Amino acid sequence: MSGLFFNKVAAATLSAVLGVLVINRFAGIVVHPEVPEPDHFAYKLAAETEAKPVKAEPVAFPSPAWLSARDPQKGAKVFKKCKACHDVSNAKKDGTGPHLWGVVGRPKAAAEGFSYSSGMKSAGGNWTYEDLDKFLTKPKDFIKGTKMT
Repeated sequence: MSGLFFNKVAAATLSAVLGVLVINRFAGIVVHPEVPEPDHFAYKLAAETEAKPVKAEPVAFPSPAWLSARDPQKGAKVFKKCKACHDVSNAKKDGTGPHLWGVVGRPKAAAEGFSYSSGMKSAGGNWTYEDLDKFLTKPKDFIKGTKMT
């Protein structure tokens, strides 16, 4: 090997590094990259906000907002499944499930002649809109041992 071989290798390496730096600098001049904003909200810690605690006032249930969010046509469509077991007419006939005429304000497990589960019998209290909403959302979570699906 000649003495110039190492000079040629060093010159090639330096030329490659210099070429990359020049191309990078030129690309930065031609194209102005914009760094996007992060996709998150800035959260302030509780110590930074110094907000006074607001005492929540109880809202009567059902609230106007809750009622306005309901769709009567959708409710009628969903209730078609319930008609197989429940009667909503003034006739107050019990089927597989108890009649539902006048259920709001009525004591739980109070339809005469209907055989309720032990969980429903031990529930106590009267049916409120709020209780019905919770019960119809997840019956077995609201009253343990209920037979309603």
